[in-house]
Amino acid sequence: MTNLSYYVIHHLAISLIPDDGICANATWNPNGTTVIGGKGSGSSLDRFDFPSHIVVDNDLNIYITDNFNHRIVKWAPGAKTGQVVAGGNGQGDRSHQLSYPEGFVIDKNGSLLICDKENHRIQKWNKNDDHGTTLMSNIHCWGMAMDDNGLLYISDISGDHHVITWPDSRIVAGGNGQGSALNQLSYPYFIFVDHDRSVFAADGGNHRIVKWPHGATEGIVVAGGNGPGSELNQLHQPSSVIVDRMGTVYIAEDYNPRITRWFKGSKEGVIVVGGRGEGDHIDQIRGQCDLAFDHNGNLWVADYFNQRIQLFKIDKSLCK
Repeated sequence: MTNLSYYVIHHLAISLIPDDGICANATWNPNGTTVIGGKGSGSSLDRFDFPSHIVVDNDLNIYITDNFNHRIVKWAPGAKTGQVVAGGNGQGDRSHQLSYPEGFVIDKNGSLLICDKENHRIQKWNKNDDHGTTLMSNIHCWGMAMDDNGLLYISDISGDHHVITWPDSRIVAGGNGQGSALNQLSYPYFIFVDHDRSVFAADGGNHRIVKWPHGATEGIVVAGGNGPGSELNQLHQPSSVIVDRMGTVYIAEDYNPRITRWFKGSKEGVIVVGGRGEGDHIDQIRGQCDLAFDHNGNLWVADYFNQRIQLFKIDKSLCK
């Protein structure tokens, strides 16, 4: 069986995951382990108030957008509490504050580039700094990604509903007004950029995942696009997407409590995690989750409404 190399661009962070033996026959334990949180909402550093994004780096540090606490928090492996690395000074628009942040990326210098959503700006927080600087203003951002050359990609969910790059402000997906045509997007939430600089957008309002090859003027539907729903050929407001080197797509949705896997060319997905109704049991998640893989292929889920981070371990025993 062909091995797959995964890379994580969690809306904002791009981190190559080495060839770890993941194959098409790999599965994930349906029972998750709560690694962080699960104690209800709160502002102490062992709790979240709606964790909306997750990034796992190569050292297994976990970075979380703690949305309603207006901060980004880093958790070292095995830590009982997190460390605030951006924001955490109350909601506001000063340089040391954030307001309902969403996506972020970590650049090669360890700086955080953050979608400061309700302030309509992109902020850069250098490593160990106590404040950010504004890279871009007047943007209703949501997701972010960074390519191998350090170019930043940002999804904008207002106006033309497009994905643009920074610093050159090029439109690379959408930009033809909100709509359902293949040259349009409708609420592009989180995004992923592969090594070929193709952009994959969680096109939430159109209930589909759309791939825009580099230089393309319209997208290709690679998952969903059959109206909102819970059937395996449908998505219901997808919010998060990552893609492996072979073109397999992994999706989290706002209104289906599941993570699905869509093989390249497939007309329907396979449930990887969840799909057992909304709840807080070990085999359940709620909607509006985010996802990331670590370098071993384990699946980490920011379980938004359950205020927890769940780890679903991979089984590669059939990867021969």
